[in-house]
Amino acid sequence: MRALVLSGGGAKGCFQVGALDYLINTKNLSFDLICGVSVGALNGAMIAQSDFELLKQVWLNITSARDTYRKRWGFILGIGHILGALLGKDSLYDNTPLKNLIDRYIDQAKIISSGRRLRVGAVSLYDGAIHSIPESHPNLKMAILASTAIPLAFSPINISDDLMSMVDGGVRDVTPLKEAIDLGADEIYVILCSPSELKKTKRDYANSLEIVLRTLDILTNEIYRNDIRTCLRYNSRPDKRTIDLKIIQPQVEVCDTLEFKPDVLRAGMKMGYQRAQSVL
Repeated sequence: MRALVLSGGGAKGCFQVGALDYLINTKNLSFDLICGVSVGALNGAMIAQSDFELLKQVWLNITSARDTYRKRWGFILGIGHILGALLGKDSLYDNTPLKNLIDRYIDQAKIISSGRRLRVGAVSLYDGAIHSIPESHPNLKMAILASTAIPLAFSPINISDDLMSMVDGGVRDVTPLKEAIDLGADEIYVILCSPSELKKTKRDYANSLEIVLRTLDILTNEIYRNDIRTCLRYNSRPDKRTIDLKIIQPQVEVCDTLEFKPDVLRAGMKMGYQRAQSVL
């Protein structure tokens, strides 16, 4: 069984779109199982419903960050930390534009009728565990939104009565490789959004959101490495089936997590295509 595993990364997900362009349109590959977290959940859902060209157009039509999120008015005035606390706000940004994109373009009926399996990862603030949500879940769209809800940047999402206060799946499992293995995949294409080595920065991390995002990048990098090591160890066991693992990831940083600029996204898509072509 061939699986596609898509990591989180926010705007860096443009790299995945470029890589998928090569896999789907040039190599004519299709996938039986798709596992994704954060932006990988959104990209993966559209692959599961056989709408890659539509996915590509969604990314190409992004004109600014406002197409995916908006600053809350207190933060626009520069007094967000104080005003947000006074008003009880639980996030810096409003992700209603992203919710609208998900509502408009994700077609759960098409995913189910395709026969493909989809797994969306999101983390519960209640139990601290990552939950794998299948394509059949009645609130699949909310699950995808929850999977993209970076803590502090966006509010936690209530998916259902048993899945409350859910946040970005990348907090616990940025590359859901184990999920694909456990479901029986023996050929796995993994598309990561960041390189193996973190880029050194000289930025003064005084902004709370920048601190959170940089911390998540560091945690993500370690999870990447652990996931790959786990798969390699799995292959070394004689009592286990061999996994044909193909990893596509950028060699340099694509962009910042929330950098939704048209020229940057297009460059990231081009980078993804070229990198997939080089790897395969």
